[in-house]
Amino acid sequence: MRAFLLFALLSISFLSFAQKDIQGFWHDSPHVGSGYGEYYAFYDNMNFTYSTNSMDCDQRLQSFSGVYSVEGDSVFLYIREINIIIGGTIKEDVTSCYNGFYIEGGEYLKIETRKDYVRKYIISFSTYFEEDLEYTTICINGKTYYRLGTDPSVYINE
Repeated sequence: MRAFLLFALLSISFLSFAQKDIQGFWHDSPHVGSGYGEYYAFYDNMNFTYSTNSMDCDQRLQSFSGVYSVEGDSVFLYIREINIIIGGTIKEDVTSCYNGFYIEGGEYLKIETRKDYVRKYIISFSTYFEEDLEYTTICINGKTYYRLGTDPSVYINE
């Protein structure tokens, strides 16, 4: 019984450590240019937002959000809202869209899901050094993101 209790207490403390460690604004680059790249925002109230690259102008999926939990080396995303663009036509762009295309005349649609759609991703943390700067990084499902701050509300208004 004591071994089980000790295991439970260690699991709870690791869980709270991992959840605390994941909080923040995680960007796909250590720098932000004229628009945000792909990012995750994990809040201390267990809400999260994922957004596609704002300079990838022909993406139909814009973002999704919901609540998250961390268990061991995995993050579980319970998706409750999806933001997409429907309709419109793909046009060639010669200005700021990095892939050269954008959607003209599309309609933004916010979809609230009737049930949570769960995505499970393996995560790992590391450190990245660039010149005199040090960044905490997270690898989510094989892709690296850089923590630009621990409070996502500094970077995005939701």
